[in-house]
Amino acid sequence: MDARSATLLGYTQAELEAGFPDYIARLAGALGKTREENLEELRVWYNGYRFHPEASTVYNPVSVMKCFDAQELKNYLTFDLTKQACEEVKT
Repeated sequence: MDARSATLLGYTQAELEAGFPDYIARLAGALGKTREENLEELRVWYNGYRFHPEASTVYNPVSVMKCFDAQELKNYLTFDLTKQACEEVKT
């Protein structure tokens, strides 16, 4: 991937902070953390995708939005294969 387009698949740090200040504050309140502590937790959980060696890392947008919605830091990329198998049997 070209370095110029390598940040298109997620949120950069600047985009996260500029685009979601209310969500960040709400999550910090729900977790009993300061804004800075909350940003660090978000970084640890959801930032780290790099699509070019010279590009910035980006946050996983799906996980970030699910985290803001659920007000909980966790792995949102897991998939319950048992549930999927049960649903397939039903149909």
